[in-house]
Amino acid sequence: GSISKMYTVCAVMMLVDDGLVDIDQPLVHYIPDFKTADERYLQITPRMLMNYSSGLYGTNYKDGFTLGDVRTSNHDELLGHLALEGLKRDPGAYSYYCNGGISLLEILVQRVSNQSYTDFIRERIAAPLGLKQTVTPQDDFDRLQLARLYHPIAADVLPVDTVNLIGSGGIY
Repeated sequence: GSISKMYTVCAVMMLVDDGLVDIDQPLVHYIPDFKTADERYLQITPRMLMNYSSGLYGTNYKDGFTLGDVRTSNHDELLGHLALEGLKRDPGAYSYYCNGGISLLEILVQRVSNQSYTDFIRERIAAPLGLKQTVTPQDDFDRLQLARLYHPIAADVLPVDTVNLIGSGGIY
């Protein structure tokens, strides 16, 4: 799952190479509707999101993992969720694991490229590298090819676990 984060950072860095993103520019330059309940959010940069030093609290898992159900609500509601939160630390002061920051980079890729994140990954990374089975939950593919999910308290195999946090864990 978390190998998806490398794809997200790679996508951002491709936009840097294209001259479309400066990783030291405040994030609000690329996502003007990004805000938190703490004014320090104005200092957050893409670089801080990539090195986990943004000061954001972490991860909102609502609808992030579903059994066989593809949803976009986690992605669609991220900015609204973050607008209600404060920051854990000063931006740039402390690094700790934060899926929410990677999800913000996913939004940055969409906004700057004017493509869905899934299309960007498919067209700019997977296709040029010949990665024919690199997909996201938004793609149409044979889900029976995914590893099956088992749990000790379940008598049968569980439905396919769908990771709707695409940029931070949903690339298959």
